[in-house]
Order: sequence, then C-alpha cells, then structure tokens
Amino acid sequence: MANKSNNPGSPSAPVGGSSANPGSSGASGTTSGTNVPGMGPVTVIKPPTGFEKTVQQLVYGTEKDIPAAGGLPMQGTQMTQAQILATLQPVLDAFTAVDDAVAAVKQSRLALSALLPPARQFAASMKDALIAFFGRGNPILPDFGVKDGTSRRKTTVDAKAAAKVKRAETRVLRGTKGKVERAKVKFTGQVSPATAVKPGAGSGNSGGTPSGSTGAAQ
Repeated sequence: MANKSNNPGSPSAPVGGSSANPGSSGASGTTSGTNVPGMGPVTVIKPPTGFEKTVQQLVYGTEKDIPAAGGLPMQGTQMTQAQILATLQPVLDAFTAVDDAVAAVKQSRLALSALLPPARQFAASMKDALIAFFGRGNPILPDFGVKDGTSRRKTTVDAKAAAKVKRAETRVLRGTKGKVERAKVKFTGQVSPATAVKPGAGSGNSGGTPSGSTGAAQ
C-alpha cells in the first residue's frame, strides 16, 4: 500500500522530502531570489527540469504505484521498491543540494547588492575624513589605501619650455606644416586652356608650359 502522502492533492511531502509529486506544492526545484521594490528579496521556486525532473518523477511513481512488498522486474532481477528508491533518492538529494547552494549564492548576491551603495558612500567619506585628520602627504594614508594626489609629479616651467622647443624642432625635421604654411603653397604657372592638366601634373615645370608642348613650339 502506497504512502498516502503521495496523493498528488496532498500538500505534504512523501518520505525523502524532495520526492513529492512534481505537480504538487511540495515539489522540489531551484529556488532563486528576486529583489522586488518595496518588498525586498522574494523567494521564487522554479520547477526542476532535465534529468532532475526525470529522477523526481521516477521516485514519485515508485513510492506511489510500486507496492513496498512487491517489486519491478528490470536488469535481469526483481528490484523492490526500497532498492529502486535507494538508487534514485541519492541522485535526487544531490540535485536538491546543488539547487539549495545555487539559491544561497543568489540570496547572498542580493544581500550584497543592497549593502554596496551605502558601503561605497561610507568608504568615500572615510577617505576624505582620513585625509583631513592626518593631512595630505602623510605616510600613514597608504595604510588605508588612500591616495591624496601629492605623489603626482608636477611639470616645471623649464620642462614645459623644453618640451615646446622639442616639438617645434621635430616639426622642422619632419617637414610638418601648419594651416598657414600650407595655405601659402599654391601653383602659379600658366596653364593652356586646350590642355587638360591633371592634379600634380606640371609641378616640376616652373615655367608653366604644359607638358608635351615643347615639340610644337620648335
């Protein structure tokens, strides 16, 4: 006779706890946390899927439909209800342990997310207070991981002047020209209307005579 707690309509869990009817309120599954505004973390139970659902269903059916005094012929032997459950239940318990661990991690992350904003604000205020209390440049500040900016190297006037001279000399060596210098460079030669001059053509002809016209002039 099957345990009456296996009744799909019964809210109580059968022997083993996690082997309740998958469709009943006592079914195991993945528990996750959802942070609802105004309510805080809310636990959401998701039904099992994949092989976990398969094992759960087998356990439920075994407890419900296979008599404890009977058995099931399989794998060349007669397996009793107890033997079947002894094989399946540890697997289902392992799934449940993993589900519980994942749910615990999610709950911890939700709790951490709620703590971070005020903690960050507190840390920033504490750093400002430490600088005000010990003074900028105090060698104690690094013990707290506080950087007050005093160790940053400042550029002197002489260094800035030297850098400006180096930039100018580099431009001369590279032949780099600014907008004003480039605007002064223009083609001033003569171009015959009957000759199509391509961009760059005649650049080496200072007299402005179109290329190819010397023979006609002779």
